Amino acid sequence: MASSHPRRHVLWIDATANLPRTSSTEGLRSLLGRAREAGFTTVVVDVKPTSGEVLYPSRLAPVLRQWRSGVSLPAGYDLLGTAVELAYREALELFASVNVFCEGAVHEGRLRGLLAGDPARAGWEVVAYREGRLDRLTRFAGEHWAFVDPANPEVQAYELGILREILAAYPVAGIVLDRARYPGIVADFGEHTRRRLEALVGRAVARWPEDVYEEADPGAASGGEGAAAHEEGSGAVRTTDGRWIRPGPWYGAWLQLRAQVIREWMEAARRTVSGTRPGALLGAYAGSWYPVYHEVGVNWASAALASALEHVVPDVRPLIPRGYPATGYAEILDLFFSGNYYPQVYRHEAEGAEWKSVEGAARLVDAVTGRVRPTYAGIYLEQYRGRPRRAQEAIRVCREASDGVMVFDASHVEEWGWWDAIGEALRL
Repeated sequence: MASSHPRRHVLWIDATANLPRTSSTEGLRSLLGRAREAGFTTVVVDVKPTSGEVLYPSRLAPVLRQWRSGVSLPAGYDLLGTAVELAYREALELFASVNVFCEGAVHEGRLRGLLAGDPARAGWEVVAYREGRLDRLTRFAGEHWAFVDPANPEVQAYELGILREILAAYPVAGIVLDRARYPGIVADFGEHTRRRLEALVGRAVARWPEDVYEEADPGAASGGEGAAAHEEGSGAVRTTDGRWIRPGPWYGAWLQLRAQVIREWMEAARRTVSGTRPGALLGAYAGSWYPVYHEVGVNWASAALASALEHVVPDVRPLIPRGYPATGYAEILDLFFSGNYYPQVYRHEAEGAEWKSVEGAARLVDAVTGRVRPTYAGIYLEQYRGRPRRAQEAIRVCREASDGVMVFDASHVEEWGWWDAIGEALRL
């Protein structure tokens, strides 16, 4: 789809994966210089990773001082401030990225970050429903990130404060929001969510969480691969994490509520960005798999396109209330980054559905957003390890199908020595 939106070639610089390079001025200078020479116009610098620690002097958030053994930041080093200065010299547009509703990461066997260091805020963590019980997410085995409850007013205010702090101190082009979502279909089942759901449906939810959904016996249904496959008439739905659930009477309302909570926070973020640094842009990253993205409580479609619902997986589509399209947040943003994260580049290579390919995902993004804002299709380089030509094909598809391309991540380009290969794809 042709558009008049600004063209961008975007390099994402993950906070922790790139610390061996970005933890010094020289390393950061070299990285940004190589990015410009390769043909990138824009960098997204992750300054608040999943641990909730930040890479700039902060009065609000814990500051990341050390990651892996031997990787630490010098005392007084301001990574974001240094990046802003060096990007300006290289004529690179720079956005600061924050992982919004993630405030802790399990690292080297222990939880670190805001929730680990502040017991008073431990109650901010989402309440998850797994294994027949309700508990804080990180109390379940295998959970690596501590998500906080987007419906909690204290959480909302804290995350807006982070945006305000960055924009007040640094002349960045804007903010890109990452993980502005729930962790998955397992959450949230805390009291803030329960009260808001009851207000939405106009009555008490007697069975919590069973009136939203019940965990079904895995043997109660059988069917196709992937999300939302079930045996006809069983009532059980398979989720993307491989679980079987049986939707209750308020499942659809709960899906709508979570998407509404995220939209409302996005609206507040829009006001915060515009009010703190007029002219700064607000962007967001989300996975391109819209048919199942309701599982993480996000509707990144255009609020004007009710037809977006046609792309939700068939087994869930009838359960979604008519008010759900109004939770779409595409129009709130200034730009959108989609994760077209598939090793299959072309639609004919997709397994099961065309949208499970880089090309098909780009078409899907256009269909549900109407490209009302500039959209940059993204690739995950790890999926092309050892195959630089394949990565080049993916980049070219993104450039043709969207307003440019986003490449994740800089660490791969550096470690694999792919600067020339990526640069060739950006020039052609």
